[in-house]
Amino acid sequence: MELSLSSTVDKYFDAKANLIFLIDPEGETVVELEEAFLTTQGLPGGLQVKAGQFFTEFGRQNKQHPHTWAFVDQPVILSRLFGGDGLRSQGARLAWLMPVDWYSELYLGAQNANGETVTSFLFAPDEVVGGYTLQERSANKGRELLYSARWLNGLDLSETVNVNVGLSALSGPNSSGTDTDTAIYGADLYLKW
Repeated sequence: MELSLSSTVDKYFDAKANLIFLIDPEGETVVELEEAFLTTQGLPGGLQVKAGQFFTEFGRQNKQHPHTWAFVDQPVILSRLFGGDGLRSQGARLAWLMPVDWYSELYLGAQNANGETVTSFLFAPDEVVGGYTLQERSANKGRELLYSARWLNGLDLSETVNVNVGLSALSGPNSSGTDTDTAIYGADLYLKW
């Protein structure tokens, strides 16, 4: 079961939180904070800031909650690189709705690279992956954060056809060594008729 809470805090901020309640295979009740964040309203120049714990804007599906996928399964690349629940963590991101004749938005973010919700980065020390034992590594320095970028463009090709084209990138430390990094790039295309 999921409980979603959202509200306008004041004329400057909106707040949203998603809590998950489940019973694990051993019969224990688990409560998980899936997301909790603030987003700004009305910043000048088409800017918006989001801060808290949230799904990272990477590709078309990662930012969506898995239960909202009405007609698709999780792409293999997302489950292998980001885990079964998608990539999410604590941090902040800046979005810019560009002043052009079509929909064009740029997202830049920095998030905590530690934890079980950031698979492919600082996750599961002492686990063996590909013959390598993952090491404990902290993310307490600026260069050891998970950085993300996404550029999304939407065009109406006709009255009945529109297309969205997106490019995404992630960069952050991983646990295979004390100075190793992971870089993940993606592109997505969505055509609606």
